[in-house]
Amino acid sequence: MMRAAVLATAVAWGPDGHETVGRIAELLNPDVAAKVQTILGESMSKSSTWADDVKHEKAYAWTEALHFINVPGVCTFDYDRDCAKDWCVAGAILNYTDALSGKAREAGTDAASMQEAVKFIIHFIGDLHQPLHVSFGGDRGGNSMHVEEGFDNDKKENLHAVWDSGIIDQFKKDENLDDEALSQQLVAAAKNASYTKCITGDLKTCLIEMAQESLTDACTYAYTQAPDGSKIGNATGDDTTLTQNYYTTRTPVIKERLAAGGARLAAVLAKYLPEHPKPGPPAPPAPPTPPTPPHPHPHPTPGEGSCKALGCKGHFHKSDPCHCNYSCEKHGDCCADYETQCKHEEVLMV
Repeated sequence: MMRAAVLATAVAWGPDGHETVGRIAELLNPDVAAKVQTILGESMSKSSTWADDVKHEKAYAWTEALHFINVPGVCTFDYDRDCAKDWCVAGAILNYTDALSGKAREAGTDAASMQEAVKFIIHFIGDLHQPLHVSFGGDRGGNSMHVEEGFDNDKKENLHAVWDSGIIDQFKKDENLDDEALSQQLVAAAKNASYTKCITGDLKTCLIEMAQESLTDACTYAYTQAPDGSKIGNATGDDTTLTQNYYTTRTPVIKERLAAGGARLAAVLAKYLPEHPKPGPPAPPAPPTPPTPPHPHPHPTPGEGSCKALGCKGHFHKSDPCHCNYSCEKHGDCCADYETQCKHEEVLMV
């Protein structure tokens, strides 16, 4: 059995989490992996972050609210209340699996539309398994809750980012795991048949169960301190310190959610992908790399190379002298004013 269980916005699993879910699905079902490769021209793991990449673009801005589920401060998910008119991540999965069904294909779903449907399904199933993507709208899925990672040199973060990537980054470091090794570690757990049992039946009922699992984990683990179970919050304005115990006891929860997400992604695509998919249109060529300036700028001109000028959470441009997107800390190329301009910005849920 499964484990019992707008517009606030959040950032989903970080790239490592989404890619791990995709890679687990590839390892579990090579036939599905081959079909996805045919349709997309790339792997599930590589395409898993596409939906995050495009949601800030004008053409896809409408998809931002489809990356999560907001509940009104309770620990029970109600589809009619929390996903009215299918306007949430669970409803998006339902609609995009419909786009892959035989009925939709007979109605004229073209190859490009099928490509988008597959990429959204890959990403949204990952999102549905991040506990703070099914959580309280009042704190914007933990985005409004400032904390310190006591397990990582008191690094200041918001609670949502801790569950997106903070804990994953730390246990990968502690266990000396690269992305491939993490997927290999979790694939055995992902073979648990209970994860995919409900997918053989009504998908909506199954997605409700998945959402409730994540919400239960959010209430039980994400929003509570360890080991005393006290509620995490910053009513005093002070950052809550997440203890080493919090990290140690939440790591298995996150690993389980990644494994379950990979198992269910493989099973959903196995059920809904066509038997003999046609290749989709080729991806547009990447823009040419700007030429390297003959002399690097040791001192950027005023306004150049600042988050105030570039904007927080902006798109990555290789030619920029520094960066302000959510992964700049990981790569060590943040602008000097990243901490003051962007660090505590309440980001959108994805």
